[in-house]
Amino acid sequence: MQKWEYRVVNCYGLSGAKKVDVLNQLGEEGWQLVSVTFTDDGTNKELYLKRPKN
Repeated sequence: MQKWEYRVVNCYGLSGAKKVDVLNQLGEEGWQLVSVTFTDDGTNKELYLKRPKN
């Protein structure tokens, strides 16, 4: 059975271009974006990622 590891990235203070850079780097590391949510106060986004666990 496939096992996964997960990561949460908070986007506070990141510009649009920087977010793309971060996502591209994480993709190179094997991370896949699976969800985006707003923080509880609604002012920021959190990115939820997963990749196969070795």
